[in-house]
Amino acid sequence: LPVDIYKSEALRFTMEEGKIRPSLNSLSGLGNNAALSIAEARKKGSFKSVEDLRLSAKVGKNVIEILRDYGCLDGMPGDNQMTIF
Repeated sequence: LPVDIYKSEALRFTMEEGKIRPSLNSLSGLGNNAALSIAEARKKGSFKSVEDLRLSAKVGKNVIEILRDYGCLDGMPGDNQMTIF
């Protein structure tokens, strides 16, 4: 299974329906502290945007780029602003 910012544990692989879900820290370049911060921040609910994730989890742009590179942020808007037009 792919790494998922909502389903993956911070530091350990898990089993889901007989398949393996990698941990957040298994992504190359994403350390334990960032993984733990994301896991803690998601307890408050889903992230409205990439910006919301970055601010809530207190992670840097490098972590966001790693998540983006691995497809973990696909479909998530970049910022909290809504467009009127």
